[in-house]
Amino acid sequence: MNDILNEIAFLSGASGSFIYSRDKGVFHACLPEFFTEIMAEEAAGNIARMIRLAAMKGLDTQTFSISYDRFDILTVPVNETSLLLIICETGSNTSFVVATVSTLISNIDKLLTESPVQLTELQVTEDSDIFESSPGEMDSKTADALDDIRKA
Repeated sequence: MNDILNEIAFLSGASGSFIYSRDKGVFHACLPEFFTEIMAEEAAGNIARMIRLAAMKGLDTQTFSISYDRFDILTVPVNETSLLLIICETGSNTSFVVATVSTLISNIDKLLTESPVQLTELQVTEDSDIFESSPGEMDSKTADALDDIRKA
């Protein structure tokens, strides 16, 4: 699984990715340095709620995208209980990322269903040049974006 997530992180415009399940939270993650596990949990939980609300209205969500000032989050359902979330650079070609990742979804689903899910140590990818914060620091714009996620 980590090999697939690392492969996604090397796509043009992608900085990292992780799997989220409403039962297990964030697992199998390859996150960029600026994107903490707490940010991942909160963003994924809110996105999952939005997708569930859409489903309650009869809408079938294929992909979901949220843009922030410093990054975009793309969401692709893996199966009934799991989502793949991809952190991308703002302004990147998200259509390319989604099209490429779509070819990997069946492999990800197969890996999730074949073996019992075990939490893996979160991996951190080297920070992209477009992000100026030091590892572990959060600038005011990112903090504001995170507050918006919490309020949603």
